[in-house]
Amino acid sequence: MSVTIQHIAERVGVSKQAVSYALNNKPGQVSPTTRKRILNAADKMGYRPNWRARSFARQRSQIVGLVYGRPADYVEQSEVVSLMVERLAEADHELLLIPAMGPVDQWAHKLRDGRIDGCVVTHPLPEGLDTFIAEHSVPAVLLNLRSDADVPQVSYDDRQGTRLAMDHLLGLGHRRITFYCKPKEHGLHYSNLERQQAYAAAMSRAGLSAHAESVIEEPEPYAESFASRPAGERPTALLAYNDHDAFYLVRALNRRGCHLPRDLSLVCFNDGNFNRLASPRMTAVSMSEQAAVRYCVDRLLDASDAAPGPVLLPQELKVYQTTTPCPPGSSG
Repeated sequence: MSVTIQHIAERVGVSKQAVSYALNNKPGQVSPTTRKRILNAADKMGYRPNWRARSFARQRSQIVGLVYGRPADYVEQSEVVSLMVERLAEADHELLLIPAMGPVDQWAHKLRDGRIDGCVVTHPLPEGLDTFIAEHSVPAVLLNLRSDADVPQVSYDDRQGTRLAMDHLLGLGHRRITFYCKPKEHGLHYSNLERQQAYAAAMSRAGLSAHAESVIEEPEPYAESFASRPAGERPTALLAYNDHDAFYLVRALNRRGCHLPRDLSLVCFNDGNFNRLASPRMTAVSMSEQAAVRYCVDRLLDASDAAPGPVLLPQELKVYQTTTPCPPGSSG
């Protein structure tokens, strides 16, 4: 039989209310001596808190939901989930994964039936969810998403990150620079358009609009096309949408005898898991997922201390092994 507050109260000879005050560390409600007696008795009797009862009393579940619309393996293996679990654990909370598959009315009840205290929403934003959140006053934060809804949101400054990448490549003497991206089965993220636009703007400022080329293609056909072109007609540098796209493109290029940075300099976005596996490690525009997760969790757990409105996080260029000065005579 589990030990209850009533059992502890009878052992110590105090009221149930006094035991509750002591266990919940409410100062001034019981004397230090009585609190010590209660805690010692609870420890010796093997008392374990009834979290369901505590949640009911507080009208909080101590659980935050992560709403996602991608395959589960993609989300569960992401660094964002690990960081979120750690940050929530520091606040004595837990994470619940909520797949957002199908129409919003088939699963959104999970956001307001009491099982979670609030939610973080990731890409892709389920259609109608921002309206549902507003109509039902669901505490929510959009992570790496953009919306016109009056909902807290944190994202990255992709235009600033692109400028860092392009300044680096242009500074190395590259002029034939291509923006590369794989086709996206879950729809284009806001960052795709912003990175492409910022890339085109950088090429224009450098007077290189004639060399600007944005490619959306699978790695194998693009690598085949690259390898078949004369060296003087190939791009000398590539800006890849993310480390995932770049990782598979580099493998496809290697199979055709093209190697980085000898035949091509490359900068990718995200210094994540794929880049840590890459050889050579790719020069990357890095974004702090830790800062984004910290904002989301803190905004949900203590909204009064959080910055209002959308938050835009800066990015950082990390130079590794895939960028080198453009060979003489190759700049075009």
